[in-house]
Amino acid sequence: SLGLVGSEMCIRDSSQPNPEVIKVNDFLDDIHSLALPEMNTRGITFVIVHSVEDHLRIDKEQLKQVFLNLIRNAAEACLEGGEIALSSGRQGKNIFLTVTDNGAGIPKEYLGLIFDPFFSKKKAGTGLGLAICRKIVETHNGQIICESTEAKGTTFTITLEAI
Repeated sequence: SLGLVGSEMCIRDSSQPNPEVIKVNDFLDDIHSLALPEMNTRGITFVIVHSVEDHLRIDKEQLKQVFLNLIRNAAEACLEGGEIALSSGRQGKNIFLTVTDNGAGIPKEYLGLIFDPFFSKKKAGTGLGLAICRKIVETHNGQIICESTEAKGTTFTITLEAI
């Protein structure tokens, strides 16, 4: 985006976060509202579990893209009638934000590869979605991990520092 600073023009690098203080619950509510219509169309139950009242300093738009990508992947892994849950938790100074589904799960042999650029098992996948998600989370000094069991589902957990 372009912005004027004094009489100088500057271009903000869109890959660099533009952080602001947000309430965790408001952020999750926004994501839930954005993704709910598509989940309803797909016949997937999409729930939100509020468990922390904390604040984060994040680039809301960048992290929104991360969560929408994770939710879209979860929806693709679920059959109609599946369920996806967004939730939050806190341990010490860390906030955990999770996307959990009861879909097909990820085979063990692929778990170590899913964040690698260009790795995809989808017919139309580029293999960049999760690699970009990881990069965005890491620019926020956070971590993203995946736990999955075939035929039971997958949980992606993003860990960020509370403020």
